[in-house]
Amino acid sequence: MKTLKLVQNLAMVALVATMALSAFAVPATAQGGTGVPPASFTLKTATGTGSPQKVDIDQTELSIPWTYTFGNAATPLVGAVQTSTTLTWVAPVECNKPGVVVLGSFSELIPLGQGAATTGKVEQTSKFIVKVTEEAPGETTITCTMKAHMGAVGAIPQTSDSNVPFSVVAAYRGILSTSLENAIGEAGPQAPITYNIRVDNLGNSESNVNFNLVENKAAADSGWQPVIPSSFVLETAKKGGSATSRVVPFQIATPHKNGWNNQETTFQLKITPSSQKDTANVGQEYTVTMLARVRGIYVPGPEPLLVFAAVLGTALVSRRLRQ
Repeated sequence: MKTLKLVQNLAMVALVATMALSAFAVPATAQGGTGVPPASFTLKTATGTGSPQKVDIDQTELSIPWTYTFGNAATPLVGAVQTSTTLTWVAPVECNKPGVVVLGSFSELIPLGQGAATTGKVEQTSKFIVKVTEEAPGETTITCTMKAHMGAVGAIPQTSDSNVPFSVVAAYRGILSTSLENAIGEAGPQAPITYNIRVDNLGNSESNVNFNLVENKAAADSGWQPVIPSSFVLETAKKGGSATSRVVPFQIATPHKNGWNNQETTFQLKITPSSQKDTANVGQEYTVTMLARVRGIYVPGPEPLLVFAAVLGTALVSRRLRQ
């Protein structure tokens, strides 16, 4: 009899324990067991960075909508009235080219209030500021990727990373370095003076290098004859180019007059870069100044002497014939 009663008591304890375990199993299942769909986090299309940006000046707002789903109305998140989770963005942002800076909060606290706990979904938009620096190549698309995940909530685990691309274009930035190998030139009358000008492209894109001579009416009236260099294209190291520098000859023909010549004047040559893709985009203008001198005696060529000798010879022959 005692044995039978002991067996009955053990059976009662087992039944109570089973009921207790069943009572605790419901919340656990609702928080991430088989009764709740797996949590998901999705980044949607990013907007706001389509236009070209001036280097170190412009900044644009990058907007990224997202959706976090962690349940549904049939299986709400139990006790989530004051629950929150953390949205974490992966830093640094990955780009296929350098020079892009993304500013903003890379860790956001996301509250999951009663409404979110009931629907099992949160939809919001995260915003960042995007800038380009002088390291960015110009006039070419730079592709970057934003990655993020949502942290764990109770028994619901952390989501995997979701990613979304966005693109940035750095506007044309025309910067040159100019130098003269010889700033002073001298030659005799009716002779050339050559100045060698070195031009380096320090900008962020391919540049047309254009030359324009500052007017010098007095020099033109005196007979100086400058020859303006032709335009050419320089590559940029920021796009992997190698032809980033060139030495350009600028030639001036000196004036002349019979006898002693002794004059000097100055010439100013303006050098301006412009975009090879859009010539309306012009960079910084540079000016180089050169001093030119002409010194020496100019002796007329043989032609006048020959004419004089021919005339004199004709006169002598005619005189003898008359005699």
